[in-house]
Amino acid sequence: MVDTCGNGVVNPCEQCDDGNFINTDACTNMCASPICGDGYVRDGVESCDGVNLGALLSSACSDFAPGIFDSGLVRCLPDCSDYDLSNCVGDAIPCFSDEDGDGFTGTNQVVAAGENCSDYSSSG
Repeated sequence: MVDTCGNGVVNPCEQCDDGNFINTDACTNMCASPICGDGYVRDGVESCDGVNLGALLSSACSDFAPGIFDSGLVRCLPDCSDYDLSNCVGDAIPCFSDEDGDGFTGTNQVVAAGENCSDYSSSG
């Protein structure tokens, strides 16, 4: 019997088989479980994956946050959970941690010059 990826049946040598050839869902078109670093942005799980920045049309920091960043490139965090803005240059800084204990831990929050990360809270 020949193993056929995409038939909806997990055959020997397949990690998964969801019956389709969509790389961004729970099983890749090669019948392998998706992982961070495979180059495909998994819907609802990853914001980016390696050099694939998902919904971003440009990797330029100035396009990501116009008027805040002047130069640099947006990258993907090693765990594919969010964008890495640490290479972005401008008059703003990204907030990377819960500096004041208010529950905010997002990595995409950007503050303008003169503000600090504690100006933001988990409620918005």
